[in-house]
Amino acid sequence: LAKYLVDHEQVVKEVNPALSFLERKSQVMIHKNDSWDAECVARILINKFNQLPDAKPNDLLWSIQQLVSRRNALVKA
Repeated sequence: LAKYLVDHEQVVKEVNPALSFLERKSQVMIHKNDSWDAECVARILINKFNQLPDAKPNDLLWSIQQLVSRRNALVKA
């Protein structure tokens, strides 16, 4: 998805998982599900958009990291 968006001249930001973890921990009620994770990432994007690095989906290291993350998510499921 990131590659498609970048190829179509859209801005794509990278959110480090540690930032979403800290955002989740900073809330009064801590949930652990996909919708709550998405909300935490959205808060980070709203509050720190200009500080976040642009995603570089054509970069080999970035692509490998995405594959490893996807594999880890599948193993957990």
